[in-house]
Amino acid sequence: IFLASNHGFIELLCNAVALGFIFELDELVYMFLVSTEVKKQLEIMEPVHFSSKMPKTGCTRFLLRRELWGFVALPLLALSVVLWHRLWNVQPIYKALTCLCQKNVDSCMDLDRFRASWWDGYWANQAVLSQ
Repeated sequence: IFLASNHGFIELLCNAVALGFIFELDELVYMFLVSTEVKKQLEIMEPVHFSSKMPKTGCTRFLLRRELWGFVALPLLALSVVLWHRLWNVQPIYKALTCLCQKNVDSCMDLDRFRASWWDGYWANQAVLSQ
């Protein structure tokens, strides 16, 4: 979601570098802050084994798989959030700015209702109210 919401190549590049730094931060902290003795002790430790309470058969096993969540569910959720944001936030603002800046009559519904004379009267009344 973070990288998909960028609108320019420079923003995308800078945010990708920042995201890469965030992902590498734990390794940098381990490399510089953990002593050599502790690193050696961690390397010679035996792995910890545990028995899982996760279901090993059935439909529940399929629904709780990491692969399903990582490759299907979370990307679809992220895509839906980005598309929702674009539809309900970005496009209305883009249309309003296009109407304001380009005065494109075909895409601007309020251009006929709010002519320059209407705005002159509106701001004249606002100036009277604020004095």
